[in-house]
Amino acid sequence: MPGKLASNISPARLEVGVITGIDYENQSFEVRSEMSEQPSYRIPIMSPYIDSTNAAGLKFCPEVGTTCIMATLSDGNRCILGFLMMPDTNGSLDAGFTKMVSGDAFWQGPDGNFVRLRSGGILEIGSTPVCSSIYIPTRNILHNICENFVLDTFAGFFEFKVDRVEDNGDGHQKCLYSIGVKEFSDDENELVRIKAGSLDNKVAFSLVVKDSGGGENVKISIELTKEGSLNMNLSKDFSVSLKGKYTLTAEKDIDISSKQNIVSSALQKNTLKGNQVEINSNTTATLSARTVDIKGNVVNVGEFPSFPVVRGTPDLIALLQACSAVVKVPLSPTYLNYKFKC
Repeated sequence: MPGKLASNISPARLEVGVITGIDYENQSFEVRSEMSEQPSYRIPIMSPYIDSTNAAGLKFCPEVGTTCIMATLSDGNRCILGFLMMPDTNGSLDAGFTKMVSGDAFWQGPDGNFVRLRSGGILEIGSTPVCSSIYIPTRNILHNICENFVLDTFAGFFEFKVDRVEDNGDGHQKCLYSIGVKEFSDDENELVRIKAGSLDNKVAFSLVVKDSGGGENVKISIELTKEGSLNMNLSKDFSVSLKGKYTLTAEKDIDISSKQNIVSSALQKNTLKGNQVEINSNTTATLSARTVDIKGNVVNVGEFPSFPVVRGTPDLIALLQACSAVVKVPLSPTYLNYKFKC
């Protein structure tokens, strides 16, 4: 196929123009020349790289009214080479961008969203100054700045939430931190749910564990309140294993109750202390040991509200034993109520 003749090739021409219309269907532009004031139609934008076959490269769409440089190529076709920054009322050519220094490269949208490659290897990506991510090569820091942060995955979710209505600028708003972890990726709901922050009933932290991710059958519930209380509900066992010392101290009462048995045991000494110690039983109280020592200035055995207290002197005990032998009645609480004070 013969090439183009030199007589058919005209010199390229550059013109300053203004975009006056956009063909969104074909992604082309209408440009009015500032020199001839004649419109040109279906003008594409030149890109540093475009692969039309694989839809790869860099492509953007400017707004109507943008000043550009339009080139008429040697074969008569036209394209937009680039765009001009027009001076503002103060004569500045920054086009409203954040101040730049040598090595910076900015890409900014008309509504303030941006990508900034700063000198020193710093990368900023954001939609507003308070909704952005900053990548800092020093110590490989990723710094996120935002009002609300949400991360959704197949394994669960992670969320920082500020409960603020969109048109409310008051900074005093309730905050909530939430984590949900699934047991299986296809579960409808999470298995473990953690919440912290401004919850109901002065709760500052909440942990919930369910039996599955299919419902709300709670097995473990733990709450920490702002007042310093710990509320715990368990559906099954509670066990603590320590290699060190266990200490429980309370400024008020300690209540321990069970619908079944309570066992207290020690391989060595088991001590029960108190200004007053009471052991009450609705049925039977059993005390068994190889040796039982009962010590006290006064030892009361039994209750006799209708009779005075009798002191168990050696003479009285000998007399009672003699009487018991004569009448052949054992000296036992079954037959003889007694109360000794020694």
